[in-house]
Amino acid sequence: MAAGGCVVAWNGTEGTVEVFGGNVLRTLGYTDAGKRKLYPEEVLYLLYTDTCEVLDGTTRGRSFSYGDGVKSLLSPRTDLTAQRWFVYLSIKERNYPVFRTEHRVNSQYAASICCKDFVVYGKSSVFKLSGPPKPIYQVSIEPKRGILKTVPDTEIPMLFCVCEGRDVVFLSITESVLETP
Repeated sequence: MAAGGCVVAWNGTEGTVEVFGGNVLRTLGYTDAGKRKLYPEEVLYLLYTDTCEVLDGTTRGRSFSYGDGVKSLLSPRTDLTAQRWFVYLSIKERNYPVFRTEHRVNSQYAASICCKDFVVYGKSSVFKLSGPPKPIYQVSIEPKRGILKTVPDTEIPMLFCVCEGRDVVFLSITESVLETP
């Protein structure tokens, strides 16, 4: 078992990861039909930090290495791209709690931009069962064409990502007016 004591099973046919035992933070994953599941980027991060053991769900025997996780989890079945993984990893390496938008924030605007967004919370945020605190940023990885022309005022600032390989740059856009002489 990995250092963190978390055990999950990869179901390759469904492209899902189910928690079977050990400690998994409340800030990770989601519940589906009464079962605790993790997103592919969360599992890959736990493998990367050696805090989780991933078993092949079909045989429940063979453990995944980080390399196995990359091969299995970066796939069309899981909707995890290398770009999305690097953005997630970049945020986690800065010690910020990060989640997928679709399960954490009811934001029509975020949904209209892109379904592959993340929300980022403050480093000292307290997460309660009643719900998460207010995020400090929304992160758009693959904004739809023309989005930069229509960034609305929102309560939660928007960050856009530019990725080149493993390098990730976060950009914020604010509207400003140039004064005329």
